[in-house]
Amino acid sequence: MKKMYILDTSVLLHDPNSLYSFEENDIVIPYEVTTEIDHFKKGTEEINVNARELNRQLEPLSKKNSVEGIPLGDKGGKLFFVYDQESASRRGEYVDDALIAWAKKLSATYSKRKIILVSKDFNLRLRARISGVEAEDYLHDKVRFEVASLFKQQVEFEITSPGLINSLYSKKEAHCPSELDQLLKINQYVTLKHGSQSVLAKYREGKLFRIPPEQRVEGITPKNSSQHFLLDACLDERLTMISCLGKAGTGKTLLALVAGLHQVMPDGPKRYHNVTIFRPMIETGKELGYLPGEVHEKIAPHFEAIEGALELIVGEAGKEYPAYNDWIKFSPINYIKGKTFHQTFMLVDEAQNFTPQEIKTIGTRMGEGSKIVLVGDPFQTDNPYLDEKSNGLTVVTDEFRYKFPQFAYVILDKVERSREAGIFADHL
Repeated sequence: MKKMYILDTSVLLHDPNSLYSFEENDIVIPYEVTTEIDHFKKGTEEINVNARELNRQLEPLSKKNSVEGIPLGDKGGKLFFVYDQESASRRGEYVDDALIAWAKKLSATYSKRKIILVSKDFNLRLRARISGVEAEDYLHDKVRFEVASLFKQQVEFEITSPGLINSLYSKKEAHCPSELDQLLKINQYVTLKHGSQSVLAKYREGKLFRIPPEQRVEGITPKNSSQHFLLDACLDERLTMISCLGKAGTGKTLLALVAGLHQVMPDGPKRYHNVTIFRPMIETGKELGYLPGEVHEKIAPHFEAIEGALELIVGEAGKEYPAYNDWIKFSPINYIKGKTFHQTFMLVDEAQNFTPQEIKTIGTRMGEGSKIVLVGDPFQTDNPYLDEKSNGLTVVTDEFRYKFPQFAYVILDKVERSREAGIFADHL
């Protein structure tokens, strides 16, 4: 039986293409939602861009409006615009209440059809269910697996012969045994063990490559195997797209930053012109335009964590602060459209607070010779419309892993900031 979905404003502004995500089922956009969308059409934030894109899509569809619905694609689904004079005249009415009222009205009109309210807003879904209306989250752009399973994946393998470990230490690479070759995926990082012997390695094209345990970059030394993996990925020229998922305090930002800086410094490999850092502005809940000062003054509070990491690197490396600071740029994504970042180490910090579309915006700005590294904790999203399954970091990891030879992902699960930080990360 065809279902009828009422779409909340949050769904349409989150994904303007959601109009075409319900296949053979019908969708309903109430008049109150179109009014609310109109409030978001001006501005430079992603939500404003999406509002304008949505309006562009709705304009030609609205010209075909009829009581029989507007066909959407070739799967049989239709779009219905609904309007009620009495409801529309009550301008002070809370939109959420209007949507719940529409769900009840349509349920009475189409008694044999399932009417479902779809919203990214949990509170609206909760209020709808309490009032007897079926409500769902928008699931089209969520990953299909449990994100926690990524943190439980096998990274240690016991092997039967020490010969492979000895070969990796003497030659730095070796052919992968068939029993391991069947288990490992492209660019997967592993720890191989035989008794008291062990080696860190990376799998690629039927071969294993040793990760040097003596890695030390700009005075920073990895403290565990996962940190070694991340540093190797950030330094590997063949890997141009990296994602790192880790709890708070696992060192993901610090290691990615030091790897980037090492590759722009004159006394380093000099692979990139600069490190450009992207961070979400979600903490204030406001656009940059509402904050005082010039752009660099507006974004400064959002990059204090980077400044802290930089100070630690400076202290460990024994170099003066300006030696690094001259090679770092901070960029809010509001101003990157039309830009191309050539020969740039692009570090996307707190990537779990970007939507998949925002990550796409950043990624499509990559020019020749650039590398992008996404780091974040998928379980600590500050955006009220994102969670561990729908944020940009998780979605990119799911979409890219094992599909592209230039992509690798690393999981950091050991907190190194302090013993107390680890307790908070693991037990709350």
